[in-house]
Amino acid sequence: MSNITSRTYPVQTNSKANDQFTIVRNGQLMKLTRSGLDALIKSLAPETVLELTDTPASYIGQQGKVLVVNPGENGMVFEAATAGNFLALSDTPESYGGKAGNIPLVNAGETALEFIANALIALSDTPSAYAGASKRVLRVNTGETAVEFVTPNDAAPDTNLTGGFADYNNGAGTQAYVVADGFLKVTNNGAGPATNEEYLPTGVTTIYDGANSQFDFSQLPDGSIVTIRATLRATTTATNQIIQTRLSAAIGGATPYTIGVAQKTVRTAGLAPLDAITLIYIVDDNTRNFPAQIEFSSTEDAIISAVGYVISVNIRGS
Repeated sequence: MSNITSRTYPVQTNSKANDQFTIVRNGQLMKLTRSGLDALIKSLAPETVLELTDTPASYIGQQGKVLVVNPGENGMVFEAATAGNFLALSDTPESYGGKAGNIPLVNAGETALEFIANALIALSDTPSAYAGASKRVLRVNTGETAVEFVTPNDAAPDTNLTGGFADYNNGAGTQAYVVADGFLKVTNNGAGPATNEEYLPTGVTTIYDGANSQFDFSQLPDGSIVTIRATLRATTTATNQIIQTRLSAAIGGATPYTIGVAQKTVRTAGLAPLDAITLIYIVDDNTRNFPAQIEFSSTEDAIISAVGYVISVNIRGS
C-alpha cells in the first residue's frame, strides 16, 4: 500500500457531522462517520483509574488509602492517609467530637493548633445566651475576669462627666390648633433631612421617639441633665394673641408634671417664631421611664409646626 501524504490529500483541520473518516486498523482500511470515530476512540480509552497502566489493579483492601507516587517514581500505589489526615498530625486536636462550628487557631504557646468556638456566646468568658439582652452592650465585669451584657446606662463611664447631643429635624407638615384643644402635643417625626444622632452620649442609642413625637429618657442614669431647644413656628389669627409652649414629663407615670417653656404675645396676626430652651434632670424612674413631649397652647386658633429639637445631654460621673 502506497504512502498517503498531505500533498495527495490536503489536511483538513475541522470536520462536520456528516464527514467520513478512513482509518487503518489491523492493516485494513475502515470508513467511519465522525460519531463512529468518537465512539471508537472512547472504547479504546481507559474509563477507570484501575485501567491505567501505571496504577494498582484493584481497590480491594485499600479503603481509606490515597494514591501516591511509588518509590521508583514510575507509577502510583495505595498508601495509608496518615500524612493527609488533619487529626493524625502531631500538632492538631485528636478529635472533631463536640467541636461543630469551631475553627482551628494557633494555641497560646504557639506550638500547635486547637479548636475554638466561632461564636461570642460559646467562649468561656462571655455570656452564654443573647436572650433578654436586646440593645444591651458588653462590659468587663467588676472582677475583671470576663465580659457581661449590661444596659447602656451601666456601661457609661463612671469617673468623668460625659455628654453629647442629637438634632431631630421635623419631616412632617403643620398642625391646626383650635382653642378647645387646650394644650396640644406638637408633632415632630424626626425624619427631616437635618436629623443627626451621630453625637449621642457614649452608651446611649436614642433620646427621642419620632413615631410618637416624644422624648425618651430611659437610657439616661440618675444625675443626667437634659437641655432641649425647641424651634417652633406659629401662624396666629388675631391681634395680641398669646401663644405658649410647655414640656409635659412623666406621661403615664405615677407623678406626671409640666415645665413652662416659652410664652409670647403676638401683636399682629401672621407667622411668628416661638423658640425656647428648657432643662430637665433625671433623678428617678418616674422621669426616666416615662415619655415627655412639647405641647402648644394659644388664646386663639393657630397653625403650629415644629422645625426641630436639639437635645443636649450631660451624664454625671461618680
